[in-house]
Amino acid sequence: MAKRKNDVNVEEEENVLEIEYQKASFARRVLSALLDMILFVVFTFLLYSYALSFLPLTFPSYVANVETFTERKAESGLFSDFYEQNDSTLVSDYYRHEIAQAENSDKKLEVTEEANTYIEQVLTDFYQMETFLEVTGGLKTYQEQKIPEGEQISFYFVYSETGQIVPNRARSQDEMWEFYQSAVDEALGYLYQDSVLLSSSRVITWTHVGMISIAIIIGGCLFYLMFPFIFKKNRQTLGKKLFKLGVINADGLRPNNKKTLGRFALFFFLEIVLSLLTFGVPLIISFSMVAFSKTGTSLHDYLANTYVVDVSTYNIYKSIDEYQGEEKHKRNFDVKPRDVFYRK
Repeated sequence: MAKRKNDVNVEEEENVLEIEYQKASFARRVLSALLDMILFVVFTFLLYSYALSFLPLTFPSYVANVETFTERKAESGLFSDFYEQNDSTLVSDYYRHEIAQAENSDKKLEVTEEANTYIEQVLTDFYQMETFLEVTGGLKTYQEQKIPEGEQISFYFVYSETGQIVPNRARSQDEMWEFYQSAVDEALGYLYQDSVLLSSSRVITWTHVGMISIAIIIGGCLFYLMFPFIFKKNRQTLGKKLFKLGVINADGLRPNNKKTLGRFALFFFLEIVLSLLTFGVPLIISFSMVAFSKTGTSLHDYLANTYVVDVSTYNIYKSIDEYQGEEKHKRNFDVKPRDVFYRK
């Protein structure tokens, strides 16, 4: 509610303007915010998925790093185009799927044995590649995974009479498959320590982070800044428009363009960007302020000195002159904006 100051005496009261607004209900505030957030998230996701995610493909440096990243993974042998769809699939993922699709127990045993044999060769080759020797430490690293140094036997492997490490015959193919899945994960850890792969990965990751950031900025500006300028009478987003809510200054009047832009900046950087970096802490604080404070003021409204009000009955006025110009308020008021304030 916007109302005159309390220190106005009886004689001056004739020339003091009183503008009243109903406080916005908590339920409508939440539903309005939820609708705006859903629209924002869906639009941002679609914008990134179907437009901005393809934009990096026009950058030669990005394409070169993607090619390097893909070639490096293929060179390791841990990834391959098993499905011939120009896709790179982890060897253990491929065989995990093939085992799950086996029609019967005999077929499952056959595929499991094939997986164990194939992955054993892939891992042996990987740990001997000169390209990755710096990070893997060589074949000895893999042998110590099978049988730790100083031991003669492990759950999965034993030493043969010739001193070779061989599978423990007491173990089934299913049990050996458990080892090889874990061994592939170990090898991945070494692979992703490769300096070339790391460098390419950083370029790819940060490029997509940049594209996601651009999508968030565009979506935020569209739903939280552009619509308040479109529905400028009450400074409404789509959610506020639907639930008949509006934004006022502490003086009971409509925020000007500068105040609206500042309010958006506080909301966007504090409650969206900072929340993404702090697991939603600013949003939780803002929601708590709306739920439990006397005025129901959110964090960004508190800092901007603005209020969300119910406009189902009255519109918000840009100035005292506009208010006086309404047909039902034809009276010779002598009032300044500072004489009107929001009752907390």
